[in-house]
Amino acid sequence: MNRQHVAKLCSESLKVIPIGTSAECIAATLDFYIFIFTEHPELRIHFKGAETFTPEDVANSERFRKAGQRGMLGLHILPTLYTDPDVFLGYARETTNRHRSYKMGNHLWHGFFPIFIDFLETKQKLDNETKDAWLQLGNEFADECLTYLASNDREQ
Repeated sequence: MNRQHVAKLCSESLKVIPIGTSAECIAATLDFYIFIFTEHPELRIHFKGAETFTPEDVANSERFRKAGQRGMLGLHILPTLYTDPDVFLGYARETTNRHRSYKMGNHLWHGFFPIFIDFLETKQKLDNETKDAWLQLGNEFADECLTYLASNDREQ
């Protein structure tokens, strides 16, 4: 699929997750972490200090309110950047730098986007073309993150 079409499909699918300061916007972005802690409790180990949180704890957490806003903002940015491959890949590398301190397993880079697609489907019905668009974007993003991690590990 060409980059412009991927960007269009992904951007359109994000309209159900508005970014802003209203209670509705904050709740919409927090829902992603509630989804993870509900549907993928095995991932709790990757959230230092929140390993025993319940979905209700997440819903009442300032940490996850802020993380939800940051994460969803990043996901809104990705389709826009996807039409400029150099900037898109630069953003992937910068995201890698921001996540390096979390010592994430490499499998999580590729594992994120299928989980995100599942989350989006709790908000709306996605057609296969939109799912494929997210997977194309996500795989390219994750591939760059892993390539960057590997090249930096060799340099150190």
